[in-house]
Amino acid sequence: MKSTIKILFCDCAYSDGIDEQVKSHIVEALRRRGIAFEAVGDLCKLAAESDPRMAEWAQLDRLRIVACFERTIRSLFSRLDLCLPEGTRVLNMRVMDPEGIVSELLAEEPGGGPMTGSLEKEGPWIPWFPVIDYERCTNCKQCFNFCLFGVFGLDAEGKVRVVKPSGCKTYCPACARVCPRRAIVFPKHQDSPINGDAVDEAALAAEQASGQVKGLSADQMRRLLRARGGTGKGFETKNNKENQAGRERKGTINRLQQELGIPAKVLASLSAKEIAGIRDRGGLSGDASITPCDICQDRACEGTTDE
Repeated sequence: MKSTIKILFCDCAYSDGIDEQVKSHIVEALRRRGIAFEAVGDLCKLAAESDPRMAEWAQLDRLRIVACFERTIRSLFSRLDLCLPEGTRVLNMRVMDPEGIVSELLAEEPGGGPMTGSLEKEGPWIPWFPVIDYERCTNCKQCFNFCLFGVFGLDAEGKVRVVKPSGCKTYCPACARVCPRRAIVFPKHQDSPINGDAVDEAALAAEQASGQVKGLSADQMRRLLRARGGTGKGFETKNNKENQAGRERKGTINRLQQELGIPAKVLASLSAKEIAGIRDRGGLSGDASITPCDICQDRACEGTTDE
């Protein structure tokens, strides 16, 4: 006799990555049909806090998780050294039709009962942090060497782990940009494959072969930037030097935003030392000093919520 399927619904309450109408449609359809399911406000938050329920769910042989990309969900569980059973299915609200999700669940004759759990947020912290896809990770430690905020650490065997999720700067995906294997996932990011979508291996190979900055090592990035900048020098006046410094600052800010994907408001919240550290570790070397005011320019500084 088969065990009853367990339906787990993640509301992804701290992100707008999943359309609210899609989530509402699925919840109301299950409620209307009297299908038992457990709701959680945000699986990312549970993973960050090592919630013991995740270990319980990982023991179920007929688990159905209504959430986002399967690679994301498996990476969230592997953060806690948990492997989902082979019978687990992840139904992706980011890409699947909501009625199709409901139909798939109903086809498996789920048990009846009320919704349990809660769809509410639990606390103000936005659970924005990286998780590692260990099926892709080669333990090159580029993320560990890049991050200034103690998010990554090494375990007793030298394996890179996410040890301080709350240290991550909200909405910043820079460490995922420098990962050569696209093994770092930010579940709430919009762009593929950072959001956990499948990696296009052909596109990744072509990108790396073309010499594009994304996915290159810090040393490779430095060499590429030096090659772009050229080596010629001309007579410089004081004004020319100041103008050149301004151009360097602007160029570095643009590269931090475009090549590492760091939003302007995140850069504006950092100290000059932190900005310089990210610049240097990301291979965006330069002599010009950058301050948050260089980033904000004419607009008011905006902080981030990363407590």
